[in-house]
Amino acid sequence: MRRLDEYMGRDVEEVARRAAEHAVALLAKNLLGELREIRERLDRIEAMLRDEHGRRAPRQGAARTVREYLERERYVLGSQARARLGMSPNTLLSIASGMDGVRVIEAGGDYIVFDSMGFEEFKALLASISTSDPEEASKGMGPYRDAFNALRRAGVVYFDGRGRRWRIIT
Repeated sequence: MRRLDEYMGRDVEEVARRAAEHAVALLAKNLLGELREIRERLDRIEAMLRDEHGRRAPRQGAARTVREYLERERYVLGSQARARLGMSPNTLLSIASGMDGVRVIEAGGDYIVFDSMGFEEFKALLASISTSDPEEASKGMGPYRDAFNALRRAGVVYFDGRGRRWRIIT
């Protein structure tokens, strides 16, 4: 009886081993199929993104949108491009770099796009503020407050103690 149990035990172990190998093979085959399908979907998505955001020139409508926004608001921060203009910061930078009458100023990890009139207004407001307190100066900048704060944090705008006024490094 003991021999029969040992014999059957080996067969059961063999059957279990073969069943496990078969199950693993099926799982691997299914996983490979799913991975292949995921890869194909990813390739299609990447192709669509390249078509949408590739190295082609931005649409004329996008440049018109930027110009109209700048005429209205006088400036836009790159970090606010998506919320304000519905485009990526890189798209805004690409469009602004090719536009006449537009000034792009680095502000640390961000940048600010001014139209020419907006930049002149910004400089005039900046020169008119005599307080060295950044909070008070920020309030005095009115609609240019965000631009002032971004440029001040980046060190592009600073208070000149000798001249008793704020200056911009351009």
